[in-house]
Amino acid sequence: MEFNRFRVQVVVRVLLLLICSLLLAYLIFRTHFHLISLGLFLLIIYQTFRLIHRAEKTNRDLVHFFSAMENRDFTQAYGSGQFGSTFRELAESFTRVSQRISQLRSEKEEQYLYLQTVVQHVGIAVVSFKEDGEVGLINQAALQLFQVAQLKNIRMLESITRKLPEALFSLKIGENRLLKIDSSPKPQHLFMSATGFKIHGEIFKLVSIQNIQNEIEREQMSRELEIARHVQQTLLPHHQPSLENFDIAGICLPAREVGGDYFDYIMNEGSKIGIVVGDVSGKGVPAAIYMTLTKGIIQSSVSRVTSPQQSLVKLNNFLYNIMDRNSFVTMAYAVLDSKDRSIRIARAGHLPLIYYQSRKDEILLLRPSGIGLGLATQQVFKRNLETVTIHLSPGDWFIFYTDGITEARNKEQLEFGEEQLIGCIKDNLHLTAQEMIKTICARVQEFSRDNEQHDDMTMVLIKAV
Repeated sequence: MEFNRFRVQVVVRVLLLLICSLLLAYLIFRTHFHLISLGLFLLIIYQTFRLIHRAEKTNRDLVHFFSAMENRDFTQAYGSGQFGSTFRELAESFTRVSQRISQLRSEKEEQYLYLQTVVQHVGIAVVSFKEDGEVGLINQAALQLFQVAQLKNIRMLESITRKLPEALFSLKIGENRLLKIDSSPKPQHLFMSATGFKIHGEIFKLVSIQNIQNEIEREQMSRELEIARHVQQTLLPHHQPSLENFDIAGICLPAREVGGDYFDYIMNEGSKIGIVVGDVSGKGVPAAIYMTLTKGIIQSSVSRVTSPQQSLVKLNNFLYNIMDRNSFVTMAYAVLDSKDRSIRIARAGHLPLIYYQSRKDEILLLRPSGIGLGLATQQVFKRNLETVTIHLSPGDWFIFYTDGITEARNKEQLEFGEEQLIGCIKDNLHLTAQEMIKTICARVQEFSRDNEQHDDMTMVLIKAV
């Protein structure tokens, strides 16, 4: 209606312009009136139609522009034709606005796809749903957790357990909740956290769900291993033995909660004491079980101090019958006698024994022959087992140790080694046995720095005084 009025006004103005032009032409060019008036008339008619077409073209462009915005069609281009600079600027503005909106829409779509990809690949289950339970978004982790191929409504989870949809519906925005579900083959502990948002006037609840059953089991296992560590530590000697003419000290530092290293003192009324240092193959719980088993066998079968050879043969007979063939125990067994200041040693595949001889001021590595416990029958084991007897003088040292000390590594993966251990001993011969242990441990720790201890460390030191 407004546009029709605009056209009438244009026509009226043009007719007035025509009348005025004809009168002016009549006055000036009286002799050529017909030709001039006809030319002016045609020219004015042409301009009138051009004016109307220009107005309609602008109106059509506006209609097309807003229609494209409404239908999200940003491929339209707007030409100015030959209507002049103002219409050209208007067309260019339409094109720029359309291109900018198209660019913003493309960026929003890319962001949406990015967020959707992130949600689908995140390890925590994520699901959003309306108040009626209709699911708006669910990722792959949630489908795996619920053990379904698809989920259109939260109420469908009632087939798994009624607890789950009830908990999801009752979970408040900003609330965290732990839900236990008794499922097969093992129960699940679900930690749920809710937030909310609104899209097109509809409220959605977004819930993240994480099955923390493994974390609970790890925490429980950690507590159980701590108890096992405490029990294992109670199996080790709590006090250093007292024997005339000798200063004795020992220590065991497991690399994990529990370990396979072992040392013990077999006490006897009189002048003798048995000293045992062992190392079970492997690490962790399996090694700790065999260590505890070895401890029990020694305590029950070697109730009194006998010869090292007899004790190791008896122990091998037990272990050979019950141990896995892939497992074994290395051990050094010594009997210390204060009367004649002697030490008798047998070695079942264990590391060399360090012997410092004060009279000659030299260190020897003793390697009596022997194979690991649990690897061979009684006949083979006994045939390969050798016993060595040494009489000690004041100032002599005997050191039993496991490979956790010599194989301790620094960040460059270099080992502490026997040479550094021997050097540390020679530098501190004036110390007591307990002080020597602290010094060696400090030297190993300084060498390893922040590198993690990878194996159990055990030592027993004997100093003749």
